[in-house]
Amino acid sequence: MRRVGSALVFSLVLAACTGPKMAPYSPTDRSTELSSEKLLPAAEGTLLDRGYLIDEKDEASGKIVTKERTLLGSQIAQEKFKYLWTVETSGGHLKIQIGCRKSNADEIVSCGDEVPEKLVKEQKEIVEQILTEAGGQ
Repeated sequence: MRRVGSALVFSLVLAACTGPKMAPYSPTDRSTELSSEKLLPAAEGTLLDRGYLIDEKDEASGKIVTKERTLLGSQIAQEKFKYLWTVETSGGHLKIQIGCRKSNADEIVSCGDEVPEKLVKEQKEIVEQILTEAGGQ
C-alpha cells in the first residue's frame, strides 16, 4: 500500500513540474456571411457559457475582451502568464486571439508561436460555438 501511495505522489509531482503540453498557435480569422449584430452577442454568450468574464465590450467596433485567467499548473519560461481572449466581429469576420500578460504587467502581449495545447483546443471550440449560436452552421 505504501508503494502505491509513493508512486502516486511521485507521478503527481512529476506532472506538476513538467507543465502543460505546448502546441503551435495562430489566431483565428474566419470570413463569414454573418453580421456583427449576430456574431457579437453569440461571442459574448459563448464566452460567458465557458466561464469567462467580459472585461471590455464595444458594440460599435464589434470587440470583446475577457478578463484574464491563469491557466492552473502552467509554467511558461518559468513565469506565470495570464491569458485573455480578444474577439472581433466586424465586417463579417470572426477574429479570435489569445493575449498574455506577465504577472504584475498591465500590457497585453503576444503569447508567441506556442501556447498550452488546452488553449488551442479551447479556441477551436469557442469558434465553433460562436458560429453555431450565430446561425452560421
